[in-house]
Amino acid sequence: MLPQGMEGGRRVQERMLEVALRAAVLHDATGRTLRNLGDLVGSLPPVPLAEPVATPPALAADLALADAVGSLLSGPHAAASALSVVGPDGAAVTYSARDVFATLAAALAHSSLFDPLTGLPTRRWVLDEMQRRLATASPLAPIGLLQIELGQLKDINDSLGYELGDALIKEAARRLRATIGEQDAVGRLVGDEFAIILGGLSPEDPIGCAVDLARRAVDLLAEGIRLGEHELQLQASVGVCVVDEAGASAEHVLRRADSAMTRAKVSGRGRAELYDPNSDRPVDRLSLTLRLREALAADAFSLHFQPIHRLRDGALVGAEALVRWQDETGRFVPPDEFIPYAETVGLIVPIGAMVLDAAAWQAGRWQARGLALPVSVNLSPQQVVGSDLVAEVRAALSRHGVSPSMLRLELTETAAVTDFPTTRQRLAELRDLGVGLSLDDFGTGYSSLRLLRELAVDDVKVDRSFVAGLDVNGADAAMVRLVVETAHALGLTVTAEGVERTDQLTALAGLGCDSVQGFLLGRPVQVADFDVLGEAARALCEPATARAAANA
Repeated sequence: MLPQGMEGGRRVQERMLEVALRAAVLHDATGRTLRNLGDLVGSLPPVPLAEPVATPPALAADLALADAVGSLLSGPHAAASALSVVGPDGAAVTYSARDVFATLAAALAHSSLFDPLTGLPTRRWVLDEMQRRLATASPLAPIGLLQIELGQLKDINDSLGYELGDALIKEAARRLRATIGEQDAVGRLVGDEFAIILGGLSPEDPIGCAVDLARRAVDLLAEGIRLGEHELQLQASVGVCVVDEAGASAEHVLRRADSAMTRAKVSGRGRAELYDPNSDRPVDRLSLTLRLREALAADAFSLHFQPIHRLRDGALVGAEALVRWQDETGRFVPPDEFIPYAETVGLIVPIGAMVLDAAAWQAGRWQARGLALPVSVNLSPQQVVGSDLVAEVRAALSRHGVSPSMLRLELTETAAVTDFPTTRQRLAELRDLGVGLSLDDFGTGYSSLRLLRELAVDDVKVDRSFVAGLDVNGADAAMVRLVVETAHALGLTVTAEGVERTDQLTALAGLGCDSVQGFLLGRPVQVADFDVLGEAARALCEPATARAAANA
């Protein structure tokens, strides 16, 4: 320590404390570098403090070096300082310092408030800003919060790599910035979750304004994203919460938005849901879980079948099995109302096993009648990755005496990439078993040639969203043509879903599609009402094929 008896010594001490933990260099009056200041602290004489003298050349060189090192360490936030002390003999000693710790502190503070990947504010900043705005919320100045989950980041990271996942996050951030107004703010909460604070909501209809913006965000994120050879689409889930009175907690509002976002995911993704206070009641979730378990025990699930026809002549070539739940009121509940929820509570595997067994039984019945009518069954990601699927399929075929070729298993793009190595192995084993395999909803998710090239599928199903836009959207027609040509080049067949009009049928025939299904050709029905001859479809498909040939 410096001697404490003299004012000059104390002043030097105080100044040295200001530059504590800094890189310091000692020079004499000529600018000659003596040694590191830290080595001299214990032996400096008590001298009065003077104003700095002109910076000597050696000091200037050291400061330049310090600047360079500081820039390498952390950029433009560093602070440099210099001071001179005059000794008894009149010589001046100059101290110089480069404060790298100030730089690091500034960088750490910045990183806690701003995400380094996207440049967006972090969860901490979002909560602080939300709390600040909530203090003045009122019916005339409502505040909204959107919580957004992309939902497919893990799948993309696992199957396509983290570099592609990071690029997707950055593009999503850019698009979300484009949706907000001057009074709004967007931040990244964690992983693939974002938040948008809405500050410009109309007092007349704040909820409508918030929901409209949420839907715009969903639509903007759903537009195709080209990353290298991959064309990706995001099916975001958005939760909406609006507050019009002061005093609410930002954490509480965020939990409400998260609750709404969870409901959006359960409802099937690619949608926005408004916060519903009733959804916070755990008894509702427990009740639905118990009802589904009771339905399994009571054999309350059954299958409806939708016909699949060969397009060139309308011949019936298959049937897709779709599960229905007949609830306690006698209503047949469609799958989109309970399957997403069953996936979140761990019931999709037993439900899927029941569907698989029932489909194999029906395929066996048709086979016994001499009908070569393969039955298609949809698989969930949990069935493929989290159960002994191959053994279950083998057992079902054996139990009902069914040829493997009479069973076809369908897997969506999203399900395929949930655990790509495991999925690839499972599908290869199923192909060796002899069952048919389809990649469902192709074009809505990853649309990667890698999926078609590496998965053991023999059929690709074009999603209904592309079929619906064939007559109004040239891009949809181009997408279908690309899928058909690519699949055929790889030796695969193509089935189009959601055909509802004759003009769509004609367009698909012209694009070279092999098979079709949809309300135009037959709705899902109980097996007793299923037309095993498909005569009505023949009257539709043959003329459509002829029209397509005439237009070629």
